[in-house]
Amino acid sequence: MAQRKYEPNSWLLMFDLSGDGTDPADFSLVVCLENWAYPTNRDEIDAKSMCGPDKSVGGANYGPITFDGQVILSPDTGKLGLAALKTAFAAKTKIAWKLAPVTPVTGDVTEAGFGTLSQLDTSAATDEVPKFSAALTIYGTPTTTITA
Repeated sequence: MAQRKYEPNSWLLMFDLSGDGTDPADFSLVVCLENWAYPTNRDEIDAKSMCGPDKSVGGANYGPITFDGQVILSPDTGKLGLAALKTAFAAKTKIAWKLAPVTPVTGDVTEAGFGTLSQLDTSAATDEVPKFSAALTIYGTPTTTITA
């Protein structure tokens, strides 16, 4: 397989607000994002003593997924705008999420899991489009799939 990179705007954040994540058709694109971030890290267990240093690998931490975008009202079918996000936030909706390429091909990575919106801010300034900023707290361990 030839080396390649993801094209800009081709790795997308999608939510299934029904929360089960079993039907790919239930996932909708979170529309007009300007950026997203999905941090992962691992704890370090420090058991040093007078005998010397002693470090080992600890548990993994996932997220939260943070994302910023432009406010879109009445988005097209299959896309989620601010109104849907506000409704999900208010209802404490369990969300199935995935980060995936638009059209996965062999070797592409898809991350998926469950969570809930833990932050949803909106802002507007003179001569700028209204924007939102949000965070999705992740439950459990997400799955990583590499397209065969």
